[in-house]
Amino acid sequence: MMLIVYGLKNCDSCKQAMSDIKNAGLSAELHDLRDHPIAPERLRDWIDRVGIERLLNTRSTTWRGLDPSLQNRSTPQDALALLVEYPTLIKRPVIEAKAALLVGWSKKDGAAMIDQLKQALRQPG
Repeated sequence: MMLIVYGLKNCDSCKQAMSDIKNAGLSAELHDLRDHPIAPERLRDWIDRVGIERLLNTRSTTWRGLDPSLQNRSTPQDALALLVEYPTLIKRPVIEAKAALLVGWSKKDGAAMIDQLKQALRQPG
């Protein structure tokens, strides 16, 4: 099964994740969030699975550039609307591996994350 890595072509974390995944012998496809926005239903599923706190990148340049009135919206529906309108607010990368959903990537935790992905791929279904 091929992993789907949702991110941006020019994102360093996404590049690192793709490199680590390929070096581990896994197949992955990068789904660029700018070129192919994520459907609201999928974003809602991600929010349900990992929480908006994990998915919303409040350290991003896009977030810092938002009007404070937009940043202070607190309902899940408001957060979903922000992610639909500003896909670069999604913490990157988001990696789908069967039922597993990983958000973010760090070089120091790359090996552990690869192990999580391999374990998820071994699960039936």
